Amino acid sequence: MRGLTRWFENAFGLNAGIHENILESLLLIAVLVLARIAVLGIIWRRFPDVRVRYTWRKTTTYVAVGLGLVGRIWFAGVSSVATFLGLLSAGLAIALKDLVANLAGWAFIVWRRPFRSVTGSRSPSTRGT
Repeated sequence: MRGLTRWFENAFGLNAGIHENILESLLLIAVLVLARIAVLGIIWRRFPDVRVRYTWRKTTTYVAVGLGLVGRIWFAGVSSVATFLGLLSAGLAIALKDLVANLAGWAFIVWRRPFRSVTGSRSPSTRGT
């Protein structure tokens, strides 16, 4: 394995860390593709309905891509930044909850116009006698 790593370093100019990340990424992609094929094979045998098959195929694709494991291999420091941003946004939401609620109410009134008057209609009290 050491000889393969040295060959990679000499041939492509990549250090050992990047070499390991590439191998881990390729291995993970292969495992996810094989798992998806296995799950879809089971679904194809059990469910003849085309809609169910389509839903499962799309779901397995999104799950395989959405796992983000390849990104976690390459960007190890992202999890600490994501944790910080999550805690910061939660703290701001708690501290500014009245402001956020007021903005949401304003947006609802502007977009939905629940208090819009209908032209030409009058209530009985405004008719005059």
